[in-house]
Amino acid sequence: MAEIARLEKDLNEGRILPGVADGERMEICHFAIKSGGHDPNPGSNNAEDGVTIDLVRLDRVDVAKDRKSVKIGAGLRWGELYLKLERQNLTVVGGRQADIGVGGLTLGGGISFYSNRNGWACDNVISFEMILPDTSIQTITQQSHPDIYRALRGAGPSNFGIVTSFVLEAYELSNPIGLWSGSKVYEWNKFSDLANLNHQFYTESVDQNPNVVIVNTWFQDGGVWLGNVFCVHLTHTDPLTWPEPFQSYEQIEGFPNTTFASIQPLSNITIQQVQPSNRSQRNVVGTFTYRPSAAIEQEIANIVREEADAIETRLTDFTPVSVFQPLSRNMLEKMKVRGGNALGLADETVEPLAIFVAVWVWHLSSEDELVLQAHTLALERAEEAAKKSGLWHPYKYINYARGDQDVWSGAVEENLRELRRVQRQVDPSGVFTDGGLASGGFKLNEKLE
Repeated sequence: MAEIARLEKDLNEGRILPGVADGERMEICHFAIKSGGHDPNPGSNNAEDGVTIDLVRLDRVDVAKDRKSVKIGAGLRWGELYLKLERQNLTVVGGRQADIGVGGLTLGGGISFYSNRNGWACDNVISFEMILPDTSIQTITQQSHPDIYRALRGAGPSNFGIVTSFVLEAYELSNPIGLWSGSKVYEWNKFSDLANLNHQFYTESVDQNPNVVIVNTWFQDGGVWLGNVFCVHLTHTDPLTWPEPFQSYEQIEGFPNTTFASIQPLSNITIQQVQPSNRSQRNVVGTFTYRPSAAIEQEIANIVREEADAIETRLTDFTPVSVFQPLSRNMLEKMKVRGGNALGLADETVEPLAIFVAVWVWHLSSEDELVLQAHTLALERAEEAAKKSGLWHPYKYINYARGDQDVWSGAVEENLRELRRVQRQVDPSGVFTDGGLASGGFKLNEKLE
């Protein structure tokens, strides 16, 4: 709390920069908020020629006496949080990679290995502690500030203020030893078989068993395209067998010596999911949503591969990755709890969806223009194919969106109007608007003159 009070005092007095003396005031100083810093879009986690407010010291973990909730600092990374909670046989719904920050992921939605059973991270937030644009510290709950509370659950990290901590619902570990996870690598000629299995899994299997999770990734390695299926089961206790929902994936012939399965703590699994090259090299991420279909999944993958292959030989070091993951009926139903979230997906008829993500990693700044142009074309062509098939959905997940993608055009009009109203109400001076002092993120409103 002392760190938060000190930050509030500095903001209130305009003394955000080191060396600014008492009595002096910085009238114009743009800034950015950093939790984990995983968003690759320029300006999201740092303010060039401005101030970056790094929340890294806000790292407390306080478990409630009844063990049903936990208060966590916004500067924590998911891996260290899971490790601390595992020592008490607890966990929370959160990120799938250890080095991702609690703050940004939760405020943008937060897909988790537990999401099919318990919803997204934002759906599990009981309360937020935040510094509002007027520099007051408020605890935001469904009861105290219902409009702000709903808006914070998925509308992004940079529209309403600085969230300094969250109270999340806590869950007893189903198996103190850990979670079952398995993976297998396939050659490209197995894509059609996997796409058919994915469709069945997205539309049937995942609803029949809320304890299962699957992510299908395709990537280029040394000029060869390979696929990886990564599966998690929350309650399976035999590391030597694949759970029934995943057995069809195991039975498809894979690349030699690439089938693995184990039971280990979530903290370990999230460490293994970290891709170091995505953090240390240049990268871009873009996304769109579609209704599950084996045919459109194959077409999307073919288009992205074609655009990536067209530039691969002209680049020093290039890894294009295509990720397919489901949004099950269970996930969408969970978005209705505690008055609903800001995503608007649960406002529709709840039918399964799928998210496509294109993550491209490269090495040299001199190659930026070539890669970004090809990445844009790949996304545009793939999204257009989904539209022509009648399976496109307008939602774009903020945490996967490229900086120039319009994440708000797909929002339900009434929902978007309400989010914009709340933003103006909370921030009448426009600090967290497009043109305001707070940089980064996908802004709901433009600054008023």
